[in-house]
Amino acid sequence: MKKFIFLTVIVLLVINVKAQFTGANSSVDLTILDTRVKEMGKYADVKTGVPFVLKDWSQGAITVNGKVQKEELMLKYDEVDDELLVKGEGNSVKKFSLPIEAFTIKDGSKIRVFVSGFKPTKNANSNAYYELIADGKLKLLRKNFKKISEYKEYSGATAKVIKDDVQYFVVSSDNQPTPIKLEQKSILQVLSDKGAAVEEHIKANKLNLKKENDVVSVFQFYNKG
Repeated sequence: MKKFIFLTVIVLLVINVKAQFTGANSSVDLTILDTRVKEMGKYADVKTGVPFVLKDWSQGAITVNGKVQKEELMLKYDEVDDELLVKGEGNSVKKFSLPIEAFTIKDGSKIRVFVSGFKPTKNANSNAYYELIADGKLKLLRKNFKKISEYKEYSGATAKVIKDDVQYFVVSSDNQPTPIKLEQKSILQVLSDKGAAVEEHIKANKLNLKKENDVVSVFQFYNKG
C-alpha cells in the first residue's frame, strides 16, 4: 500500500513539472529546471562576464519541426551551455524537451535570429546554435563560444570569469560551416566568383572589413546577385 501511494505521488509530481505552450501549428513540451541551480548556483561565483547572449529575458519565437510557433515567449540563450531557456509561470526557468531548430530574440528594435542543424565543426555539434547575420546563397554566421575560466586573485582565492570567443563562419549549399576571419583577404577569397563587383562595393562604400556590420553589408550585396 505504501509503495502504491509513493508511486502515485511520483507520477503526480512528474505531471506537475510538465507544461505546454500551444501554438498555431503544434504544441511544445517544456521541462522545468531548478532556477537556483541554473541561474544562481552555476553562475553565482562568476566575477566578470555574462553567460547569456542578453542579460535579461527577451521576447522571442521558436521553430519546431519546420514550423514557427506564434507565441511571444520570454527567452534567454545560454551561450556557455549552448542552451535555450524559456521563462515559465512564477519566474521559473524551463527548457524545451523537443529540439528547437531556430529561434528569435528581440534586442531593442532588432530581431536576432539563431539557427541550428549545420554539419559539426571542430568545436560545435549539429545541435549548436549560430546567429544568422546574413542570409542567402552564402550564409554568414556568428558564434560566441563562451567559456568559464578560473584565475587566482591576490588574496589567493579562486575567481571565475566568462570569456568571449567570437568566431565567424560561412555556409553554402553543403551545410558545412567554414571559418572565416574579418579581414579583406579572407572575405574576398570566399566571394571570389564576384570578386571585382565585391571590391567595387567595398571601395564605393568605404567599408572596413574588420567591422562586423560592414562585412554583413558585403555579404548582403553578394547575395543579391
